[in-house]
Amino acid sequence: MNVKRRLCCWVLLLTLLVPVTPVVAQSPATPCSQEAGPAGCFDLTLSAATLLGDVYVDGALIAAQVNAIRLSVVPGVAHVIEVHNITDTTAGFGDIFVYGDVSRSNVLVGEGRVVPLALKPQLTYLKGFARFTCDIKAWAVEHEVLCQPSVAETPLPAVAAGESADFALPIGAHTLHVDLIGAHAGLWAPSAQDLPVTITGGRTTPVRGTFNRKGKLVLGLSVPNVVGDFYVDEQPIAAQVLTATVFVAPGNHKVEVRNVVDPAANGVYRYPDAAMTASAVTNQSRVVTLRLLKEYLLGFGQLTCKINGLEAGQDVRCQVLMDGADLGLLEAGQAQTHNLTPGPHTVTVSVVGSHADLWAPNVQSLALAITAGRNSPLTAKFDRKGQLTLSLNVPNVTGDFYVDDQPIAAQVPTAAIFVSPGNHKVEVRNVVDPAANGVYRYPDATVTASAVTNQTRAVALRLAKEYLLGFGQLTCKINGLEAGQDVRCHVLIDGADLGLLEAGQTQTYNLTPGPHAVNVSVIGGHAALWVPNAQDLPLTITAGRNSALAAGFNRKGILKLTLSDPNVVADIFLDGNLVIGQVNATDIIVDPNVRHTVEARTLRNITAPDAFEYDNLSQVVTLSPNQTRGLTLAVGRPRERCTASMALVRVVSWLPSRLTLQMVGPETKTVYVPANNELRVCVLPGTYTITESAPGYYTEVDTQTLGGGSCSIWRFWDQDGAVPPDDGCSGNPADYSRP
Repeated sequence: MNVKRRLCCWVLLLTLLVPVTPVVAQSPATPCSQEAGPAGCFDLTLSAATLLGDVYVDGALIAAQVNAIRLSVVPGVAHVIEVHNITDTTAGFGDIFVYGDVSRSNVLVGEGRVVPLALKPQLTYLKGFARFTCDIKAWAVEHEVLCQPSVAETPLPAVAAGESADFALPIGAHTLHVDLIGAHAGLWAPSAQDLPVTITGGRTTPVRGTFNRKGKLVLGLSVPNVVGDFYVDEQPIAAQVLTATVFVAPGNHKVEVRNVVDPAANGVYRYPDAAMTASAVTNQSRVVTLRLLKEYLLGFGQLTCKINGLEAGQDVRCQVLMDGADLGLLEAGQAQTHNLTPGPHTVTVSVVGSHADLWAPNVQSLALAITAGRNSPLTAKFDRKGQLTLSLNVPNVTGDFYVDDQPIAAQVPTAAIFVSPGNHKVEVRNVVDPAANGVYRYPDATVTASAVTNQTRAVALRLAKEYLLGFGQLTCKINGLEAGQDVRCHVLIDGADLGLLEAGQTQTYNLTPGPHAVNVSVIGGHAALWVPNAQDLPLTITAGRNSALAAGFNRKGILKLTLSDPNVVADIFLDGNLVIGQVNATDIIVDPNVRHTVEARTLRNITAPDAFEYDNLSQVVTLSPNQTRGLTLAVGRPRERCTASMALVRVVSWLPSRLTLQMVGPETKTVYVPANNELRVCVLPGTYTITESAPGYYTEVDTQTLGGGSCSIWRFWDQDGAVPPDDGCSGNPADYSRP
């Protein structure tokens, strides 16, 4: 409800805000002039504004060729107003259309009145329009062809293919004659048309001239790169071309190609003439392919040179004679085709070259029958003699090779020989291995090998190694070795120095079969850390076999000693012997598996060397071989010591109860003195506030200034009791202790 009220208010507000345009009175027409006496006026206009005419009033010409005029007439009298000879400035007047005269009779006007008078003459058409469309089917931009229309042998402007033009013609029946013109007009049919058209005045009548393109035949051959003379309906079209194009009337046509030429024929074959019937269709292009049939004049003899067992580098090939004529050489595996006349031929093939004697037979004669257009294959086959390739089963070894006890090659790793098929005795003698170095040798070896035609057979002579020495494999094992430590093994075998062996390294020694004595010791800057220092090891050698031996050395134990208080140093002893003086931490080397006593003596706090004293420390330890162990000696609670710079105080109490002194000054201390006893303490020099108390006595507060390096005596007694003696105090700091 509120919304509706609000909208109503807005509408009212907007209505009030719309400005009101004041009404402006139209200017009155110019009054009709009364200068020549009483008169009434007509304001005459012709519709449309482009019209002009001669104006008559009651038969009298008033004005010529006007569109609008004021006519002053006698008032109250009927008049005749006429307009003759009407013209129009619009294009087409007088040719396409005209206007008739127009008049108005019995028109009256009162005195002084002005009456508008509009006259509209009648339009009369003399002509109409024929809208002609030039419809040339299957036209393309490359075609030069147009429509040339004419009426009653009067030519009209030409019209391009696919376009339209309007032509003004008199009303009535006409015949529009259309001719096709242009360089390609002959491709369309018919070449001309007569089109009837009836023209109505002021209207456009469509008329279409349709011309169909003749059928197009695109002639070609089924074989590429071949040319010929093309004929259509026995008429030559094109000579010695690959393809041809012709436009023909719709229907069937005879298409031919004659005198076909193939540049690749080379006298081996030819193509006879070919013909076919092709159908042409209006406005269509059709491809016509004439199928050519190859007619062979020669046949083909395909000869293959097959030399079995040929290997790279061997000089051998076939020599060919055809009917006694030398046709040259043919490489092994190569095939060559010869163009031959149909009928029988004789082919003679022999193997030639520096290795020709390895093949058999040396020459052969073969018969070859040739059929025109067909391939007749022929293979000349030669078998290689059997080949044996000799080698040893051990690399880098040479020897003297023998076949059937005849030497083949001396001191070589391999050899090859061609032999007749069958079994052969193959030997190697005087085998030499440069790597043997007197450790071993290879005896002579023999094997029986079979040779097969066209085959290469590998014959591996198996050598059996005969050892002359054995091998001692020694490993230097230094346990517990750490980076940077200088220690290694020194090796003696049978008293002969064989040099050094690094820790973890293994060395093999060539030794004669039998027992040997091996001595290994550790040497180097850190050799003393290992046990034992040297060891003798027995070693028995068998020829051709490896005998492994390890010299093992264990590192002594390493004790990493540390005092628990980093500010304390001490003299370190091992089994009663001084190791190092005044250190907080150190490494101690100990024999493994032995009980050792480790001590720290003369402990000293380096931050206050004279203020504290400690008890000596001691612990028993045992380390395993190669073991590194940490040991922390716990430093006990230190005892504070008095120094010569402190204030020395002797407190003597003869009170029957414990005396308590609370001292507050450069340091805060509480001193307890047993009943009937005394206590000697040292404190930092300065002024102290001292609170003195004892059970059964009043508490008192006192102030004392204590000087450094001096001694003070304080005495306390009950007033009813004996007075403690005043026998002074000692100036020796050692007689005092820290409270």
